[in-house]
Amino acid sequence: MMISFICFTLFCVASICNAQHSLTPPMGWNSYDSFLTYVNETQVRSNALVMSSKLKSFGWEYVVIDEGWYNSANDSSNYVYTDGKSHLVPAPTRYPSSVINGEPNSFLPLAKFIHSLGLKLGIHIMRGIHKQIVENNEPIEGTPFTANQIASKNDSCVWNSQFYGINSEYTDAFYSSLLKAYSKWEIDFIKLDCVFGGRDLHSYDLISFSKAIQEVGNNITFSLSPGLGTTTQMAEKYSPYTNQYRVSDDLWDCWNSNSTNPPCPYDYVTVVSQFPKMANFSYLVGAEGLNGLSWPDLDMLPLGEIMPPGYQPPQPTGSILLLV
Repeated sequence: MMISFICFTLFCVASICNAQHSLTPPMGWNSYDSFLTYVNETQVRSNALVMSSKLKSFGWEYVVIDEGWYNSANDSSNYVYTDGKSHLVPAPTRYPSSVINGEPNSFLPLAKFIHSLGLKLGIHIMRGIHKQIVENNEPIEGTPFTANQIASKNDSCVWNSQFYGINSEYTDAFYSSLLKAYSKWEIDFIKLDCVFGGRDLHSYDLISFSKAIQEVGNNITFSLSPGLGTTTQMAEKYSPYTNQYRVSDDLWDCWNSNSTNPPCPYDYVTVVSQFPKMANFSYLVGAEGLNGLSWPDLDMLPLGEIMPPGYQPPQPTGSILLLV
């Protein structure tokens, strides 16, 4: 059984008195550093049980499933599961509780299990719409539009080509449809990726998604990623639309550029480099955010057995992840 934990550095500021949501940085578990895109329901439930018994009393509450939960087993075919209404759904081969009446449906059963532990469920999604949905020209639930109509086929994430962007005149309609579905799933936390930072900023998507969260009326914690090239000016402008936003590229287990155990590839972000970076953003800690406060995020600090990109799934024994 793989055990992974994540924590965030806590701050307290005067503006808390006037806020309602995310009064402290989100604390919890994220699947990516230990499982990449391979995590399954058994592993998610196991980590949730450990967090509930060991860390919930200290404020850990979010169980977050990162990228690829809609892909078939082990991403071997790039096939994704949908509900036929332009919404990705959990892969039944990896999340068997999502199957209702013989069809892949939603994370609602898993969410109810997580909630029964006194915890909250989160998911990772990419901005835009999956290319398979566009190829099948699925209808956009609750709208008169179809996937092929709203897709911007000249706009794909530079590091994930599986998704098209959304033409700006349709972002509100699409993300509203998406958030209404996730609200029915009882999702508590959403990490929207390929939407923030100097390379990946897409303000139409970011603002539309934030508006959609307010529209459904749920206290969903909204997190932005990936964060490469984020400036303080960018953070000031967009932090009111979110609760957490990355200010760093992915952080792996590298203390500094001279580390040899494990060795640090030249392009890895190091732990040492994060301290001056956080100093630059410290004045934005606990600033106004979506339905409450917002928090700059330096990504996870992984300890133990992890799986950097390009590795094959190991037989995991244990891991601790700290998000600072």
